[in-house]
Amino acid sequence: MAQTYIQWKSAYDLGKLYQICQRERRIIYIQPLDDFPDFILDFKLSFHSAPTDFFSLLSHYCRVFFCGIDVEVLPKIDICKKEWNIKKRHHPTTNKEQLLVTDFETTLQSILPVNGLCILGIIWTDLYPSEDLNFVLGQAFFNHKSGIFCFGRFEPKTFDEATSRDISVVDANLIWKLLKVICHETCHLFGLSHCEFFSCLMNASSSVVEALSQPLFLCPVCLHKLQEVCQFNICTRYLEIQDLLKEIHSQFPHERFSQSLSWLEKCLEFLNEK
Repeated sequence: MAQTYIQWKSAYDLGKLYQICQRERRIIYIQPLDDFPDFILDFKLSFHSAPTDFFSLLSHYCRVFFCGIDVEVLPKIDICKKEWNIKKRHHPTTNKEQLLVTDFETTLQSILPVNGLCILGIIWTDLYPSEDLNFVLGQAFFNHKSGIFCFGRFEPKTFDEATSRDISVVDANLIWKLLKVICHETCHLFGLSHCEFFSCLMNASSSVVEALSQPLFLCPVCLHKLQEVCQFNICTRYLEIQDLLKEIHSQFPHERFSQSLSWLEKCLEFLNEK
C-alpha cells in the first residue's frame, strides 16, 4: 500500500513525541567503515575551485538534498578493532566476502552521537540481507535511526567471472550510484516508505540496474514529506542541488546528470512563474 503524506505525517509526529524531552537532533552522520581503495581516498573534485574529497562530496550532496539539516562525516571505524559481531560469508557465485546487513542495525545506533538525527554507514565490502538472499545495496532501520550501504561491486544477478571486475576508478556511474543510494537510504531514516505514486528516487527496485535507472529526485508526494522534516524553501534547495550537479557534470559528464539538470531547470522555470 502506498504511503500517503497523511500516513507518513501521523507516524512522524508520533515518533517526535518520544523525543520531546531530548536534545534537538539536526545532524546526519556518515560513518565510513573499514578500508577503502587508494583511488577512493585520493579522489578530488573541484567545487568552486576548492578541492573536495570523496566523503566530502557525499556529505555536501546530502547537505543540499536535505537542505536545512547539517551533515558530518565521522572518523573511519575498523570493524575488527572495534570487535563488532558482524556475520560474514563468501558468496558461492562471486566468491567475494559479504557482511550481514542486519548485524549493523543496533551497532550503528549505539555510536550515534547525542545530537544525531540518524547515522548511515558506508562500506566497500558487499552486504547480504539473509542466508537465502544474494545481495543488498543498502538497508535502513527507521526505528534505530541507522542504515548502511555498500558499493555493490558483485551483484550476483549480473556477475560474470570472465568479465566482472572490482571498481577501480571514481567515474560518473559510481558517483551517480552513490548519490542515489545515500539519499534513498537516508529518506527511509526519515520514515519515507517506497514510493508507488510516480517515478521517484524512493521507488523500490529489485536490482542495482533497476535502482540506477530511477530518477535522482523525489516526486511531489515524497518531497512534501521531506520538506516537513527539513523546512526548506523548494527553490533554494533546487538551486543548491543544481549548482553542485553542474560542477559534477562539468568534471564527470554523463547523460544522467545532463537529464537531471534539464529537469531541474524546467522545475525552477515553473516555480519562478508562480
